[in-house]
Amino acid sequence: MSYRKGPVIGRGSSATVSVATTADGELVAVKSTSCTTSMLLQKEQKFLAKLSSPHVIKYIGFDIDYDNNNNIPMYNLLLEYAPCGTISDALHKYKPHH
Repeated sequence: MSYRKGPVIGRGSSATVSVATTADGELVAVKSTSCTTSMLLQKEQKFLAKLSSPHVIKYIGFDIDYDNNNNIPMYNLLLEYAPCGTISDALHKYKPHH
């Protein structure tokens, strides 16, 4: 799938998440990490590729490209874009105040 990475929208313990636009104009999320440290992201890809649930972010695909700044091979996991953020974001937003 052809896409163009946009700004970083999140950082986790093993990857950076960017919003991207496909050739069709669709927004997707791209989780990226260096290929040398991509074992967890590759395991996530294998798990998500087998999963189909309306309650889980949809897996779109994966690819390998090169970091523009350092020419480092990067493993990219393409996922459905969730404009409202993560479950953690939602929990913090709607957490009842005591």
